[in-house]
Amino acid sequence: MKTKTTIATLATLGCLMSTAVLADARIVVVGPMSGQFANYWPQIEVAGKAAEAVINENGGVLGGKLTVEYADDACDPKQAVSVANRNVQEGYDAIIGHFCSGSSISASDVYNEEEMLMISGASVNSTLTDRGLPYVFRTVGRDDQQGGAAAEAILGGAYGKKVALVHDKSAFGQGLVDKTKQFLLEGGLEPAFEDAITAGENDYSALVTRIVNEGIDVFYFGGYHREAGLLVRQLKEAGFEGGTFISGDGIKAQEFVTIAGDASNGVLFTFFPDARELPAAQKVLPKLKELGSDGDGFTLYIYAAIQAYVDAVNIAGSKDVKAVATALRFGDFPTAVGDLNFNAKGDVDRNLYRMYQWKDGEIAALD
Repeated sequence: MKTKTTIATLATLGCLMSTAVLADARIVVVGPMSGQFANYWPQIEVAGKAAEAVINENGGVLGGKLTVEYADDACDPKQAVSVANRNVQEGYDAIIGHFCSGSSISASDVYNEEEMLMISGASVNSTLTDRGLPYVFRTVGRDDQQGGAAAEAILGGAYGKKVALVHDKSAFGQGLVDKTKQFLLEGGLEPAFEDAITAGENDYSALVTRIVNEGIDVFYFGGYHREAGLLVRQLKEAGFEGGTFISGDGIKAQEFVTIAGDASNGVLFTFFPDARELPAAQKVLPKLKELGSDGDGFTLYIYAAIQAYVDAVNIAGSKDVKAVATALRFGDFPTAVGDLNFNAKGDVDRNLYRMYQWKDGEIAALD
């Protein structure tokens, strides 16, 4: 059980340690500036810029300045390791990221060994925090929560019972499929078949033909917007008219609609509640708008990761990684996405997922 005594003790120690202003805090935000997921970079970058501006306007970190820098891992796990090693050499106080789950998992091993703090505002694969690494946190939910939401919708029976599970071989995509399958089996539903595609290809006709020929009711896809868009379009062209396509948060991107076209209508996906509707976000949205962003997607969750780090440093009264990690695990953090509490694994103590639907290029919540 969390105790405020621990936080009070940290705060007291912090006061003793902080009789003089400490050195400025320097953090790095990591994500795909380049590569096939670069369309997410504007969300990542604007979150960093907005957080840096607002936090410095409101006192900074321990009375010093917050500096936010940026690094590109292209959402590639191997490149992420190189970036992580470079971040270690740079001596950043904390890492905000990485973005894609595969990159976060690979990079977190480096940070853990070097005792550097990492907070992701996007990676959902359960493995990231299930390993019990003491300096790894995230402000988003987990793929088992997301898979549970998808399985619940499928088990409800409204979309049919013949289900195909397909992923793109990424840590993110396979994690979603594995967790969805787990909950389906627990609910008494055996998937009709499972398969995997190779991301980056353009022709998925063999899989599409199988889906149509076997009379699949529900096609659940674990992967990102590009492949999902191609699959949905090719499914419609092949006559998958009565079936339902369901995916995860990797397809909440306008590029999905651009690729899928009219076939995107009716596609379901799980995602977090729209943080822009929360009272806490209203203080942040004007700054984001000033920077050309509406705060959609992962923007506010990445912003919240920076907020949580700064608040934890101020609570601990130190940038010492062990003190900050302890503060994160025992504190209450009011952020742009609501109040966050981190458990022993570094996950937030709430389920963040609900079901949405694409319709005419817009999204609508189903519950």
